[in-house]
Amino acid sequence: MASVAASDLLRTDHRQIEMALDRLLATVKHPGEGIVLQVRDIFAEIQRLMGPHVRKEENVFYPYFQAAFSELLAEMDEQHEYIAEVTAGMGELTGMAGKGLTERQVLELIRLSMELFDAIQHHIVDEEDQLLRLADQHLSVVEQDCLATKMQRLEVGSRPIGTAGLGDCAKGGATC
Repeated sequence: MASVAASDLLRTDHRQIEMALDRLLATVKHPGEGIVLQVRDIFAEIQRLMGPHVRKEENVFYPYFQAAFSELLAEMDEQHEYIAEVTAGMGELTGMAGKGLTERQVLELIRLSMELFDAIQHHIVDEEDQLLRLADQHLSVVEQDCLATKMQRLEVGSRPIGTAGLGDCAKGGATC
């Protein structure tokens, strides 16, 4: 099923997320008529992209490295939690978009949009510079392929994969 390394699947997700983030940032840097609806639509796209991506990380990729890189993964998890907090605030405001926001709420939406941009970009840089680099250095082709297959199964709606099912990728003895 997998034809690309697991770390490259995550990088591909990152590029898609970054394109949506760039649109979000451009929108809030030059606010105009309809900004709230524009932000709402871009934010919905970011959520659509982030959901499967985070599931791949938290259900497949991170658990595989937990024993070896627990401190780094704790940092990645903290970043996910912070992104979730900012996302919740944006979700609340964009959920009121059809009802009309006050000027103060629009300014808060702009602030949260910039904060979300910064938080996700920071996470992507940290993850690629640290965890994905380590994965590229330490995983065999077979392990990368096995993890990629598990991540792709999550994308197509297969049942979630817990940490108990990851042992079959270890030490190149992958049986996905």
